[in-house]
Formats: sequence, C-alpha cells, structure tokens
Amino acid sequence: MFTFKRPVGLLLALVLVVAACGGGDSDTATTKAPGGGDTATTGVTSPPVTNEASNSGVSTAVVVIADKRYEFDMTPGPTTRCDPDFFGAFWGIGVGTGGTSGGVELLLPPEGDPNFDEPPHVNLRDTANDLDWTADPGFVTNYAQLEGLDIQVNSFTVDGHSASGVATFVDEDAAYAFIGGTADEPSTVQGTFEITCAEE
Repeated sequence: MFTFKRPVGLLLALVLVVAACGGGDSDTATTKAPGGGDTATTGVTSPPVTNEASNSGVSTAVVVIADKRYEFDMTPGPTTRCDPDFFGAFWGIGVGTGGTSGGVELLLPPEGDPNFDEPPHVNLRDTANDLDWTADPGFVTNYAQLEGLDIQVNSFTVDGHSASGVATFVDEDAAYAFIGGTADEPSTVQGTFEITCAEE
C-alpha cells in the first residue's frame, strides 16, 4: 500500500463526511484555471475529456508527467474513490494498475467554493522510482525557500463523470533536498491528467 508523505487532513475529513452524507452526480461542464483564465499558459495540451469508461463499471485515471505515463484504478473501494460531484468538487483517490506502482489523489473544487480550503491539486506517488510528484500550490506556501516555484493545476475541464487538465509538477524529494541545502532548486515538470468515474 502506498502512502503520501504529507498529511491529507482535509481528505480524511472529506471521507468522514462522504460516509455520512454521500455525494451526487453532475452533468455540467466547467473549465477552471487559477486567476480566472480558461487555458493553460504552459504550452501543454490538455487531453480531451472522454466518457467511454463511465458506463463500464470501472473508474480510471491517467496522469502523464514529462514522458512517463501512469495508470490508476479509481473504482470505489476501502482505499479508493471516484466522485464527480463531491459537494461540487471532482475528487478521486486511486491505486496503480497496468504497470504503475503507487497511487494518486486528485481534487478539483469549484473556484471560490467555501467548502474547500485547498486549491485544485494532483498528488502522485511513484513507488517504483521513489518519486512524489505534486501539483499543489499549497506545498510551496509551506516553505519560504520555494516561494518562486510555480506548481499548480494550470487548467481543468469537468464534463459529467469525466475531467481532464494540465498541471505543473515538482518532485517533493527534490524540493526537500533544496530546502535542506543539499541540492539545487528543483525543476518543474509539465503534465496532463484525465479521470473518468463509472456511473453508479
């Protein structure tokens, strides 16, 4: 079983709320980007939103970082989740499949929603290569040394049971080495993600 290095207190709270209340479905297509923009400025093209898996009973996600493709099973279970309308947010937790070892956590809340105190983010654990990729601006704000590092979900689109987007990632281990003074400032890496939740 994989673990993320940083605590995910919000997710634990969300799990408890979900267990008590459940979520709903949304068929509204939305596109969000930090600062109110509609497209990414990174030059990376967002993958098209697809709904092919939504009727198959299987929930899946694919994240591509640089030239590495990661595949995840998001089918709801004891440690996994795929919810396209979690109180207005698109939320998923998955485990690696198809040769991917590790896991992924993704949250795409509506911009300015008071129910969520975290920005859109994607966190990915690659256990085979000992990498902790994060596209979460909250990680940068915790460390003054990383102030100039621009990591975030650049843009995303939600269409019913599917979502896709573009993100800028950094490896947390490289960032921690820089903070500790044992390495140069880490480079950011461009990536894309797509997720499709099966219809219940």
